[in-house]
Amino acid sequence: MRVYRSGGLVAVLVLAAFAAGGCGDSGDDDGASASAETSPQFVATGSDEEQIEQILHEIQEDFDRGDGAAYCDKVTEEEQQDIIGFGRNFNKGSTCSGVIDTVAQESKLGGAEQKPTRFIAARVNGDRARVRVRNGPRAPEWMVFVREDGQWKIVESGFDPDPIGQIQREQAQKEKDGGTAVGK
Repeated sequence: MRVYRSGGLVAVLVLAAFAAGGCGDSGDDDGASASAETSPQFVATGSDEEQIEQILHEIQEDFDRGDGAAYCDKVTEEEQQDIIGFGRNFNKGSTCSGVIDTVAQESKLGGAEQKPTRFIAARVNGDRARVRVRNGPRAPEWMVFVREDGQWKIVESGFDPDPIGQIQREQAQKEKDGGTAVGK
């Protein structure tokens, strides 16, 4: 998870190191680099993998530009509601686009450096895809995309309205999987 500090508030912002299940794999990387050019409007052309890679790059550019409306068009309705909940809980706004606009602006003012996210591979199964990405020096992680109305959308972008609850859920899952929770 990427954490940025702005105005003394620590907020969780995941652009590509998404908290979707399966994180923390071996770290192997096929060396693929981000090669798709981005455009302001997504056009559904090419293979599913190419479309997903395009969305990944576009959403990062949307955030970098502070274009909350474009960003929110690329996430599921459920994730938009999580973004709104995050905004309300942390006084960042009450609309999906408003929250993204505010957080993007604060990120720039706070000097937070956004590392480019690299698409590694996608495993598509019908209208659902697991996507392997690398964000900076971190180990590769998995993201989940779903196809809605013919467009690929991100299921989880990290704007959890209850980040403490998210940490507790992750710790419980580690314990369930046989790992040890942090602090034990």
